[in-house]
Amino acid sequence: MNEIASPVTRDVAKALIKRAEAAGYKALVLDVDVPVLGTRRVEQEGEIDNAPYAKHFPNLIKHENNVEKSETLSDSLCGSAEIAGYNPSFTWDIILWMKTITRLPIILKGILHPEDAKLAVKHGASGIWISNHGGRQLDSLLAPIDALPGIKEAVKDDIEIYLDGGVRSGIVKAIALGARAVFVGRPALWGLICGGEDGMAHVVKILRDEIDTTMALLGYTSLKEITKDCIFRNLVLKCNL
Repeated sequence: MNEIASPVTRDVAKALIKRAEAAGYKALVLDVDVPVLGTRRVEQEGEIDNAPYAKHFPNLIKHENNVEKSETLSDSLCGSAEIAGYNPSFTWDIILWMKTITRLPIILKGILHPEDAKLAVKHGASGIWISNHGGRQLDSLLAPIDALPGIKEAVKDDIEIYLDGGVRSGIVKAIALGARAVFVGRPALWGLICGGEDGMAHVVKILRDEIDTTMALLGYTSLKEITKDCIFRNLVLKCNL
């Protein structure tokens, strides 16, 4: 999958899509939860310094028309959004337009509300990626795993559902609640930093081993067998003693 933000212009979007196709990507992921950058206190308090313009997105700016250069680009985090091409005014119509220029499946990342999930189906999206952007956009958002049941109920099997957001364990729970796949970010990076390719492979093995163990303890032999029947939420046990 190739992930793109909400581009400033459709010319930029088209250029990125064509590059993804040429590179052999099998699907496009469109971020829909970053019309602007959120207030990231941790980054501000840590005095994270924005790199010079050309260092932000070296692959993006290989083509000079991919971004709109500005001599007055802000040094704030909003400057990063401007460089990346975030567009606060894009609408659902962008999906319909994208479908006219590519045959790649379009996955919408950042869906958290059942009604938005229904709109994603209505406008022809191929998948929904439930994500709260790691809590870095709006820090009081609900956890993706809590949004999953309502979204699954809203769209049934009309569209594939993916999930990320703080996943360190419990992948089987997400599958049981309706996720087709679960993504992890930081654990893979931690493994890569600590041990290179072998370190990242070890992280994947940890997650895989947990899935295998959980399925064995639940009596499942295939992911297709996992249903929400194995999930108990807010269960109250009464004792008459």
